[in-house]
Amino acid sequence: MPDSDQHRRLARSLSPLPEESLPGFLLRLSHRLDRPPLRIAQRLGLTTRHHRLPYAHLHSLPDDLVLPFAAMTHLTAQETQALTLRRFSTTYPALLTIRAGTHRARGPATVGWNMTPSSRYCPPCLRGNGSPIQNTLGGAWQLRWHLPIVFACTRHKRLLEHECPSCLLSLNNPERRRVALIKQPNIEGLHPLQCRNAENPPGGNPIPSTGPVCGARLDHIDSHRNSPFTPEDLQLLLNLQKRIDGRLNLPVNSAHASPAADTYFHDLITATRLIKISWPTGHHLLPTDTLAAIVDAHIAPFLSSYSQDQGATIAGVRTAPTDPATSGALLLAADNLITDRDMWTLTEKVGPLAAETYRRSKPYASKIAQEPGISNEFARAMSPRDPNSRKTNILYRKLRHNYTFTIAQVPAYLPRSWHLTHFAKLRAQLPNITYRDDRLLRRGAAFRLAELASGQTWSDCAISLGISPGVGANAQRMLGHRLTDARLWPLFTHIVEEIADDLDAQKNRIDYANRRLRMGSWCIPDTDRDRLFDNLHRLERLQTQMVPRFMSIVVWSDVTRGEPSRSPFAVAVRSTDDTQALTTLIGHFHEANLGHGQRFRLRQRLALYATYLARSCDQNEDLSVDTDLVLAQEADTYSPRAPDPLG
Repeated sequence: MPDSDQHRRLARSLSPLPEESLPGFLLRLSHRLDRPPLRIAQRLGLTTRHHRLPYAHLHSLPDDLVLPFAAMTHLTAQETQALTLRRFSTTYPALLTIRAGTHRARGPATVGWNMTPSSRYCPPCLRGNGSPIQNTLGGAWQLRWHLPIVFACTRHKRLLEHECPSCLLSLNNPERRRVALIKQPNIEGLHPLQCRNAENPPGGNPIPSTGPVCGARLDHIDSHRNSPFTPEDLQLLLNLQKRIDGRLNLPVNSAHASPAADTYFHDLITATRLIKISWPTGHHLLPTDTLAAIVDAHIAPFLSSYSQDQGATIAGVRTAPTDPATSGALLLAADNLITDRDMWTLTEKVGPLAAETYRRSKPYASKIAQEPGISNEFARAMSPRDPNSRKTNILYRKLRHNYTFTIAQVPAYLPRSWHLTHFAKLRAQLPNITYRDDRLLRRGAAFRLAELASGQTWSDCAISLGISPGVGANAQRMLGHRLTDARLWPLFTHIVEEIADDLDAQKNRIDYANRRLRMGSWCIPDTDRDRLFDNLHRLERLQTQMVPRFMSIVVWSDVTRGEPSRSPFAVAVRSTDDTQALTTLIGHFHEANLGHGQRFRLRQRLALYATYLARSCDQNEDLSVDTDLVLAQEADTYSPRAPDPLG
């Protein structure tokens, strides 16, 4: 071709139709100019030195081709790029995974969920709108038909077609293991809406680059099998397509975009992979047996071959279905899986599928949980069920919320009132629960809150909470095993995050680290000790036992919200002869139900004493308490139930 022809503007061109694809535009233009599509593409500079039409041009045109193309076709640069899928890159992030300039038939674009070389189509749309130009050349081959997530035409209320009903082949299936922008582009005389597949291609032999071709008019075929669904099933799919179309057309930085808008398609595609590898665990995600049967027929061959050969790859999981009906049913299941963004609801729905996926292929399940771009909620719901897993812990710390409370504001032992309020549901489901489980839950909840605040490991959190690091590691191991066996670890994390939300919403949070620092060497004065026993004559024997240590430990625990056994006094006598007796005595006073007797009155006085002492810590005042005020207040407020003044 002479250089003068290559750079000369076309005498006649066309105005692109709304959302028209580049191959569709070239087909209409070549038919109007009565030249083969390859000849037109060469004039526009779209071919390679091997006279091929790169499939990658469907995604976007290189910058150095845009202006020449625009000049020769009498278009603007914006109109030129609008012929490519680049327009959807901001709303459909899967397109960003395509490597620029790829020409490989088996590259990511041909097997993944980003784009397909073969266009689906709606016959009524191809017939056009009745205008003279569309009556002659047909309607637009729409760009979105190359996206695997587009499976229906909401305008004509039907599923799209994906193959020619005459030759039963996809419209742009690879030749010689290569994909191109247009099938057999050197053949001229074909209408833009005619099938360009070779007629009766010999199996295994190279398909000739020139005729004969199928030539069937795709716009003349209303439907050869269109919908296998009931009207109700079809309406469910059309509703889903409307929601997907709405997200595809969402303006960049739209004020109407939801917080999860930018992760929706990432989550949707990842959910299809989770459903496929764990099938039929997700059978319930589809509302009818017809929809489930469509997905089952698609997945069954893959699962059969995978179960027979455990060493087989699972590349088929990442492949998008070619059939629009299958795509619609699979995407409907995925949408039903991820639509509710509530963390606990999502975890309950994803958990069984994730567990089955880990059972079948732990390496691939881990990859799914770490797919780039998916939402934090979905990643955490997909994470391993074993809380002692190193990958789980890294993931949970990586995906933590941006809480405003700090680790200094986390109590080292979850307050009993918090525990009773939030953990009732979990306790009801935990088999054979004992007081040791409650103690472990309170320890674990404190470490998990600290982890959310700091992103540190439980061992490091223990140090920050004034506890030995081994206690944190041991709590995670023991609690992990206990809750994992009962399938309650997701519920535990959900409950702690509810507590974290409540703590985050508090305006005047307590600095427990400061309280622990101020109380580090504190001991109840002898005068205060004796005064608190005033008029409690039945406790004279108790007054001579383990005092002042047991009273100091109880008050320390109330002020710092720490576990009594972790107080400096308890640690100091550990492994001595006094340990057992002191532990027993503390157990009788710390959070026991003391009834109405004098032990109960002493416990009330200690709680009130701790209230004033905590106030002195928070205000950085001297750690002294007016015991006369404590006794007067205890007498005035004496009731059958002990107060919990520290919350």
